[in-house]
Amino acid sequence: MVEIDSPVDRDSVSREVIDAGPTRVPDPDAAERIYQRTDRARKDGDSLGGVVECVCRGVPPGPGEPVFAKLDGELARARLSLPAAKS
Repeated sequence: MVEIDSPVDRDSVSREVIDAGPTRVPDPDAAERIYQRTDRARKDGDSLGGVVECVCRGVPPGPGEPVFAKLDGELARARLSLPAAKS
């Protein structure tokens, strides 16, 4: 198994940096290695696993509904909408 680590500075990462590439990884070196590894797996008919990290800044207290549309639930829904997401 090949692991590719991409440390993220949670205090300074921006949406623009994340949206800059097809892998949405803010570290250009890791993004290129991830792209190459994903392309190879796709060509081999294989699949890969990964970790998605969410950074939220400036969120006011109390967003969402009290029971079914809590912020945690909305974040979980977003995570599970990613293709092949299992958790």
